[in-house]
Amino acid sequence: MGMDGRPVVAAAIASFFLLLALCSPLAIAEEEPPHGRPNILFILADDLGINDVGFSPSNRGLNDEFRSATPAIDALASEGLRFDRFYSDSSCAATRAGLLTGRPPSQLGFRPSGDGIALELSTLPELLAESGYRTVHIGKWHLGFRDRSAWPLQQGYEHFFGFLNQFLLKTPAQETRLARPSYRNPWLQEDNKERRQYSGHLSELLLARAEETLASLARQPAPWFMSFWPYAPNEPLEPPEREGLFEDLSSVGSEDLKARYRQMLEVLDRQVSRLVATLEDTGQRENTLIVFASDNGGTARHAASNDPLPGAKGFFYEGGVRVPMFMQGAGLPRDQSRTDISSYLDLLPTLAQIAGATIPGELTGRDLLSHGSSAKSSTQGALFWGQDAATWSVLSADGDYRLVVDALNPDGHLHSAVSHEPLKILN
Repeated sequence: MGMDGRPVVAAAIASFFLLLALCSPLAIAEEEPPHGRPNILFILADDLGINDVGFSPSNRGLNDEFRSATPAIDALASEGLRFDRFYSDSSCAATRAGLLTGRPPSQLGFRPSGDGIALELSTLPELLAESGYRTVHIGKWHLGFRDRSAWPLQQGYEHFFGFLNQFLLKTPAQETRLARPSYRNPWLQEDNKERRQYSGHLSELLLARAEETLASLARQPAPWFMSFWPYAPNEPLEPPEREGLFEDLSSVGSEDLKARYRQMLEVLDRQVSRLVATLEDTGQRENTLIVFASDNGGTARHAASNDPLPGAKGFFYEGGVRVPMFMQGAGLPRDQSRTDISSYLDLLPTLAQIAGATIPGELTGRDLLSHGSSAKSSTQGALFWGQDAATWSVLSADGDYRLVVDALNPDGHLHSAVSHEPLKILN
């Protein structure tokens, strides 16, 4: 925007924050925190939209053909504490950085460089390891791969198996070229060792290692924290049940792509089902807290993943940052929903508190389960997202209004959080 438009934008922002101040507080309800030091299994789906799972309150006939694709996830959510207004960042790496540090990625300088998390910052696995937890990361990392200091073992994990970046899944060891991802016969890394190629489907390889690790952890006395971050249902659409690859998607019909997307949701659901079964088989189910979330909104290329919310992955509109999330097990309330505003920045203080770990000061988020936490109140007032000076978003404390400013629409539109139409144009 030019110099002549600056007073207009300033007035728009002032009007928005006046709206925030006028929002009335919501009723407060207290919850008791879980007791003891449970194991923690943190499952983070990749590009899973809020409307891709059957348990989502927004899934009311808009995505019916996919409602039955996630029975295990839906059953687990029905037994747990669901957060119906949970927010991530709008892209994979940014959310993962915020999850592990409890800080907005823009505050970390993580964007636009994306070189990884600075070593001087405390991460969630570091905090839990210091309090006596075993720490394991299996699956996608996407928090830096060129510098070893950004790798999982340098960021607090005791063990790692997976891939540092999805664009290295087809790249042989000792090469750093980036290539189109694939689930077939991927090149994977264990700890700080050199990557090697594995035979099979990525989802099955990650699942098998996670099951093996859970069985091993059951034989040890210390509590554990495992982050299982699969790649499903992210593209390419290569479910293990179907042979062949779609190198040229332009030649593939939309209905076939939609069917394959459903199969990728079923892949994710099978992983969750098998992990829960392993916990039961090893006697760890009752003392394990399961956290399930997505790293950002769906791409909406093959399904109505985010409807009725406007926007998709990569954008700071509601559909790009509002994602499914629930916690289940280890003394939490059963079959309850929360409608307060919560975010990915709340998970570090929440899980650190559960684990009895030290929580760093000056964090943006809050402990969602502590005594006095509200089932209706907001995190820290308004929530902010930003990538650069011309691309940012603010959600009001009550979650009803969102101000979006981006390079394509620098004037700023004040939207209802669930409407496709702007309530007011600020210009």
